[in-house]
Amino acid sequence: MSEFNKKQRANNGVDSVIKTQSFVAAKRFKTEKAIRSLEAIAYNASLAADRARVAALDGEASYSVSTVKYEQALAATARTEIILRQIFN
Repeated sequence: MSEFNKKQRANNGVDSVIKTQSFVAAKRFKTEKAIRSLEAIAYNASLAADRARVAALDGEASYSVSTVKYEQALAATARTEIILRQIFN
C-alpha cells in the first residue's frame, strides 16, 4: 500500500469521526432547544394554575378545580418530558 493510500485511509477515518461529532452536536442543540420550550410550557402552566387560584381567592372568578388540575398536569407532563429527554439524549 502506498503512502498516499495510507494517508487517505487515515483521513477518511478522521472525517467520519468529525461528521459523527457534528451530527451529535446538532442533535444536542435540537434537544436543548426542545427542553427550553418545555420549560417555558411548564412555567406558563404553573403560572396559569396560580392565577386561577388567586383569582378565586380574590373573588374575581369562580374556583375551578378542573382548570387548576389541568394546568398542574400539563406542567408535570412537561417537567417529566424534560427529565426523560435529559436521561435518554
